[in-house]
Order: sequence, then C-alpha cells, then structure tokens
Amino acid sequence: MTRTPAALLLALTLAACRTAGPAIPVEGVVAGQRVRTTLDSEIARYYVEEYTRGAGRDAPLARILDRLRRPSGDGTVDRAELRQVARDHSPDLAALLFIERVRESATNRRAQESYLAHLEALRREPRREWLVRQARGFEILFAPGWFYRSDPETGADFRAQRDLLDRLGIPNALVETGENDSVESNADVLAAALRDRRGSGRPVILVSTSKSGPEVALALGDRLRPEETAHVRAWVNLGGILRGTPLADAALRLPAGLVAGFAMRGRLAGIASLRTGPRRARFERLRIPPEILVVNYVAVPLSGGVTPGARSRYRRLVRHGPNDGLTLLADAIAPGGLTIVEPGLDHFFAAPDILDRGLAVLAMVFSELESQPSSSAYRAGGRRGRSRASRRVRYPKVPILPG
Repeated sequence: MTRTPAALLLALTLAACRTAGPAIPVEGVVAGQRVRTTLDSEIARYYVEEYTRGAGRDAPLARILDRLRRPSGDGTVDRAELRQVARDHSPDLAALLFIERVRESATNRRAQESYLAHLEALRREPRREWLVRQARGFEILFAPGWFYRSDPETGADFRAQRDLLDRLGIPNALVETGENDSVESNADVLAAALRDRRGSGRPVILVSTSKSGPEVALALGDRLRPEETAHVRAWVNLGGILRGTPLADAALRLPAGLVAGFAMRGRLAGIASLRTGPRRARFERLRIPPEILVVNYVAVPLSGGVTPGARSRYRRLVRHGPNDGLTLLADAIAPGGLTIVEPGLDHFFAAPDILDRGLAVLAMVFSELESQPSSSAYRAGGRRGRSRASRRVRYPKVPILPG
C-alpha cells in the first residue's frame, strides 16, 4: 500500500495546535438526539442543559446567549459570525449555534425528524422491505473520496455501503475517479459517467463524501447541461468539502508546502484544488438544477467526542470556526437543499451504527422523492412531471418504514 495518504495527513496537520481545552461533562438533547460528552466551556454546557429547556433564563450566561442568537429564519449560516463566536466564547458553543441556525428552517427540522423516525424504525425492526421497494428502478451512484484506493480503511470507497446495498438487491455503482486528482479533473469524470447513464432509463441518486462533494457540485452545476442531468433525482452530500478547507491553504504555504511536495512527490493537484479562495468563488457561481433534490448530511463534532484521527486537524481549524476536522461546518452545506445534522460525529462519521444511519438518510430521500413529483422525465415506475418550485415539502409525522 502506498504511503501517500500518510504524507497527505502530515501536510494537513503540520503545525496543528495540540492544546486541549476544558472538558466539562454534559448530558442533554441536541437536534433530537441525546448526547453525553464533554464540552469546552461553561456557556456551552449551560446552553445544552439549561438554556434550551428554558431554565435560568435570567442568568448572566442567558443574557449573553440572548445577544448571540440572531435567528435568520431560513436556516442559513454565517461563516464569519460563527468564527467570532468560537473566538470570543467557545468553539462548542459556535457548533451548537450552527445546529440551531440550520434547524430554524422548517424544512430542515422536518427532514431531521424524518431521518430520526426512519433510524428508530430500523433499530426497532431492521427489515428493509419498504426501502427496497422504493429503490427498485433507481441506481445509487457513489463518488469516492480522497485516496479511496490507497487507504480504503477510511471508508472513502463506500465498500461497506455498497456491499449492504448489494445484499438488499439495490442497484449501485462506484465512479472510479482519480484518488488524488484535482476537483476539476474528477468533475469531468463524473460528468462523463452521468452522460453514459442517460439512456438507461434508470433514475440516479448520487452520493458523495468529503472531496468528492465539490466534484459532484461542479459536475452538476457547471459541466453538464440541464438536459444531461434529467435522470439525476437527488444528490446526497456527506461531509462535503464544498468550499475548500483552510488546511489546504496552510499545507501549500512554506514550510508545509515543501514537506507536502516532497512527501507526495509533487502530486499536489488534489490539495491545490481545495484552496478556500478559488473553491469558494467557484462554488458560488455554480447553478445546480432545481429539479435535483440536494440533501446535506453534516457531522457536527463537539470537542469531547472528536476522534483521534481528526483531533489535531479539528484543533488547527478551531480558530477559523466550528468544523468537522477537515472543513468548516458553514462550508459543508450546499444551499437550496435540505440539511440533516449529526451531533457528536466528525468528518469520518465513525459511529458503530453508521450503516443504519446511512440507510435512514436514504429512506428519508426516498420519502421526499415520493412526496414530490419531479419535472425530470425520469421517475421509477413511469414518466411524470411538475415543476419543483410548485411542490410543497411534505414529511410523514410517523415512521413510514414498516416495523
């Protein structure tokens, strides 16, 4: 096995801050899920255990939180504002406020409720007949992450998910992109793969992770014409580095750039294409067809639960704002879609039940597609059409995955 991934991690973590902050125990409910961990500040603990329950609202910490909470009403997040909260108060508090802002959107809240309902149904009775029926006629197309061949232990090749779908009889495939090629180069590969599937009559759900997030976004929003994406029904963006990462900026500056260039034998195209300046500017110009359902699945780590593999990079990024250990949380969301948050996980989504969580996300996607006819000519079971703009978002109030 090549040692290139280790060299990449060395470049990204060079000069990482290793100073640990306070570890204050906390237990409470965040985004509908019970969390038990440690946080980096008393104000973050107070927010979880008291403020959100309406307790002690006259306390000095409550008055600070009242000033910091500036509802947008539509689920949008402000990168600069979150960075300031992290610097002035607490990275954990900034992460918690990120979750609050996302959940200000009624559609995001209902998407989260639908996801959790499906997850609970899977835990009660792990039969998947409903999901298999919904997936019949679709193809799940995976776009792999960084070094998915050289370092498969990261899960960037979706091997475990693909094996599970194979067992369930759900058609799926992996697009074999360059494991360390630039975002632009891999976007071309993905665009070609989608063109090749136009004549199959089978609608596609795209799933990306990490670096393949901006690659899919570029393919859908720039490389392909609208008629060439008519068969793409949904894009699931798992922890996408959509707007780059400050770690790439730092890795290419001296002296880290010399270390990275030597260790990776000059193969810096992948890192270079994730510099925040060019990536953010490029992303803002993309126009993803509105007929494509976009679902962001965002890991939101709290300081006490960051895994060892992500810890040094998480701490390196903290001065830029709340992050998942590889990119800023505000930069992981594709606008115009639905956003599900996963409190307590980091960029590597290392949960013992991550396969069930992935199926729950997929079930939520099929629920949404079932309730919203698409203007695409492609739909499993026949051709139907209506403008996405004319549709209302409807979610089940009870789990629809049969028990």
